[in-house]
Amino acid sequence: MLIINSLELNGFMRFKDKIRVEFKDGIGVIYGNNGSGKTSIFDAVCMALYGKSYRTSGSSENGFLGNGDLVNKLSKKSNIVLTFNSQGKEYKVEKNISRSGKTSTYLYENDQQIAEGKKVHDLISKKIVGMDFTSFKNSLFIAQNEAMSILETTGSERKNILKSLLKLNIYDYLIDTSNELKKEYENMVSKIEGELEILKNNIANENEIEEKIKKLKADIVKL
Repeated sequence: MLIINSLELNGFMRFKDKIRVEFKDGIGVIYGNNGSGKTSIFDAVCMALYGKSYRTSGSSENGFLGNGDLVNKLSKKSNIVLTFNSQGKEYKVEKNISRSGKTSTYLYENDQQIAEGKKVHDLISKKIVGMDFTSFKNSLFIAQNEAMSILETTGSERKNILKSLLKLNIYDYLIDTSNELKKEYENMVSKIEGELEILKNNIANENEIEEKIKKLKADIVKL
């Protein structure tokens, strides 16, 4: 389980001056007016953990930003410091982003550096957090227009929207697949049980069959 403790930003997106956000007991509610920087905080967390954010997870042709675009327009570089707990250990990620888009990343465990560069994100994704960027984004972030669609619907429609946003449809597929496999194996078990019953009957009649064989052999001798 990932529990975020604090986030420090300096020169990142709307935050030109240094700010620090504390998440007490790993719980926090971020609210504010449009354009106040709520999504920027989420972007910073993603950049620290995965090296990409909600705004930079696609190509520029499709309207996505580059890393350098995340630097505040009045700053030469941005700095992100994220502290979090996972699997009973405390970690800290430091990430620097230059105006050109070049980044440097360092991961610390109990104040001891354990990884640098791309290895930081690989280690976080595969071992420390155990969740890739897409899963992390889908489980924690819902865009404003998507949130409104939830509020404006009721009943089964809301359920379907939530399943789509959280990518839970995969579980419906897994359930259907497992049910098909279950039925297939139940048929196999039924067939094997039928064959086993025949074998049991043959074993039960073994003495009778042996007596018949002995009688036939005796008849052969007489003949």
